[in-house]
Parts: sequence; C-alpha cells; structure tokens
Amino acid sequence: QAYPWPDRGTSMPVAPAQRNLAMLLVVLAATAWSTAPYFVRVLPYDSWTILFWRGVFAAIAVIIFMLATDGRKALGQFARLGRPGWLFALVSGAGMVCYITSLTLTTVAHVAIIYGIVPFVAAGLMTGNIFWLALGGIVLGTTLPMAWTSAAAGLFRKR
Repeated sequence: QAYPWPDRGTSMPVAPAQRNLAMLLVVLAATAWSTAPYFVRVLPYDSWTILFWRGVFAAIAVIIFMLATDGRKALGQFARLGRPGWLFALVSGAGMVCYITSLTLTTVAHVAIIYGIVPFVAAGLMTGNIFWLALGGIVLGTTLPMAWTSAAAGLFRKR
C-alpha cells in the first residue's frame, strides 16, 4: 500500500519498501561522508594525489552504474547534460578540491564547523536581507575563534 510522505506538501504516493530503501541509502551516504575525514587524514599522500585517485574510482563507479542501468545509451547522457549539468559538475568538483584540501591543512573540527554553516547559506539564498545579517554573525562567530586557535596552534606556519 502506498502512502504520501508526511508533512511534505506532496501527494506523490511512496511504497513502504521505497521509503525504507531511501532511508537506508541516506544513512549509508551519511556514514560514508562522515568517515571521509578519517581516511583522508590517515593517508600519507598530498591532497592532489588523494583527489586524483578519488576521482578515478568515482568515475569508474559512476560509469559502471550508468552502463548497468541504461546500457549503451549511458554514455550519451553526458552529451545531454547541458550547461546546468556541466556547471553542477564543475562546482561539485571545486567543492571536493576545497573539502579534501582543507582536511589535509587544518583540523577536522574546523572543516566540520565550516560545513555546518552551509545550510544557513543555502537558506539565506531563499530569504531576505535580515538573514544575511544573521549569517554574518554566525560566520564571524565561528571563523574568528577558529583563526585564533589555528594561529595559536601554529597551523599557519610553514612546515
């Protein structure tokens, strides 16, 4: 039996098996994402080497998935991405470069705080000017203490 998502303002029916699979995939993705800092910090390589091999394995996995789901039509999907799709890929790639590099240059706690600000920025894009004032306070309230502790810990000194 299908039922709508609660409190989402949609009437799209979702079977319980689909909902359970969706929740499982979200939990697995969150677990994989949350373990990334550990593995990046454990690896004895520089950030560009990590990014290269991460990109190679991600590309292989995505292409295998595309071939498994769409067969021969899969590679044609790259041609149909269009400007928004390629822009998304570029921004996602730049975000990954910043994420992995930041994990190799500073503490995981600092990176987590910065990532914690991201939902506020996303919400700010949808609201008015007063939100940007509050966001400025949040950013200053998190970055200034980080800068002071980083300077005290000698994170900005040449190694």
